[in-house]
Amino acid sequence: MSSKDVFFNSSVNFNQLITFGNIKYCQIPVKTRLSFNIVLIFKEGSKLTIGCVSINLFNEKGIFNSGVRDLNVWPFYEIDERLGCMKEYDGLKREILNDPALTRKIHLLFTKLILVFESFICPMMYSS
Repeated sequence: MSSKDVFFNSSVNFNQLITFGNIKYCQIPVKTRLSFNIVLIFKEGSKLTIGCVSINLFNEKGIFNSGVRDLNVWPFYEIDERLGCMKEYDGLKREILNDPALTRKIHLLFTKLILVFESFICPMMYSS
């Protein structure tokens, strides 16, 4: 998939459909993951990486990640293909997580990338 230019806004909506061409779900390897780098590009050609995020298409139980997924973005990192462990940013201190007032507002503390996967009536399991 190629990049998409958007103008600066406090809430950017790419509304981009990602397809796998003629590949069927049963042909996708269980370890397949989607990775995104969020890059700010200036007119003079310089670039600044804002963050990155990655998600596996199937979870550890082999169930397809369907529905809406909001992913916390790793600030100022780029995806490294060699690191299969780089998933979602969860960099809060334990004291913050134990504070009930902040727990209700935790979604405000992260930059998020929201993905909407195809939904099915029953959970779709990976099958070889």
